[in-house]
Amino acid sequence: MTEPFAFADGIAARARPADGPAVLWLHGYTLDATSWSEMWDLLPGWHHTGVDLPGHGASAPIDPDSDLRDIASRIGGACAAREIRHLVALSFGTLTATQVAIDFPHQFDAVVLAAPSLAGGPVPEEAAAEYMELHRIYRRHGAGEQVLARWMASPPWRGLDGVPGLRERMLPIVARHSWGELESEGTLYRVFHHPPQRPDSLRRIGARTLAILGELEMPAFRRCADTLLAGVPHCRRLELPGVHHLCLLEAPEPCAHAIQSHFTAKDRDPSG
Repeated sequence: MTEPFAFADGIAARARPADGPAVLWLHGYTLDATSWSEMWDLLPGWHHTGVDLPGHGASAPIDPDSDLRDIASRIGGACAAREIRHLVALSFGTLTATQVAIDFPHQFDAVVLAAPSLAGGPVPEEAAAEYMELHRIYRRHGAGEQVLARWMASPPWRGLDGVPGLRERMLPIVARHSWGELESEGTLYRVFHHPPQRPDSLRRIGARTLAILGELEMPAFRRCADTLLAGVPHCRRLELPGVHHLCLLEAPEPCAHAIQSHFTAKDRDPSG
C-alpha cells in the first residue's frame, strides 16, 4: 500500500497498484484507507485505491459548508480522470458512494454498498444515542481514550470480537481519528446526510449494484438495503449468515468472492 497521495481537492488516498481494472474503496466512520489491507489481499490483480473521506486519515477536515454533492463531485471527477469504473463502500462510506453513483451515473460498471446507509434515510436509534454520548464525553474530556473506548464499545462494532485479531487490527486505525467533527454538534449529519437520497434520485444509478449486509445487521440498515433494491434499477442483495454490521471486515473471504463475481459479471445493461 502506498503512502497517502492527493486524490482530489482536500481528499487523500492510498493505493495498491496492479495491472487490472481500477477499484475505489470508501471506508466506514473513524476508519481510513488502511482498513482495506485484508480485502485487497483477497482481490489480487485489481488496481485498488482507498480514499480517506473528509475528516479522516490524511484528508482535510470536514468543511461544515460542504455537502454530499460537493464531496461526490470531487471524488467522482477524480474517478473519471483515472478511469475508475468499480466502487466499493462500507457503512458511512456508502453515503458518499451512493451520491457518486447518482451524480456520475455512467462512470461505473459495478458498485458494492455494504451495510448501506442513505442520506435522509433511517438512522439506528442506538447508534444516534451513542453519537450524542460521544459529544458529551468529548466536551468533557476531549479526544482521547474515553471517546475511543466508548465508540469501540458501541453497536456498530459488535461483530469484531467474533473474528480473531480484528479488533486489534482496527483499534490503531480508529485511535488515529482526530474527532474534529465533534467540535461542532451536528456537522457530520449536516454534511453527509444532505441532499436526501430519495427513490427518484436512486433511479439515476446506472451501475450494477450489490447491497451486502450481515444477518445480524441493525434494522435501519436493512431498511436502507430494501430502499436500494426498490429504487436502483440494477440492484441485488447478499445477506451473510452470522455477520453483524461491518460485514466486509468481519467476513472478508465471502465478501471478496461476491465482489469478484459482481465485478466480472457480463450482464450490465448497456443503456445504463
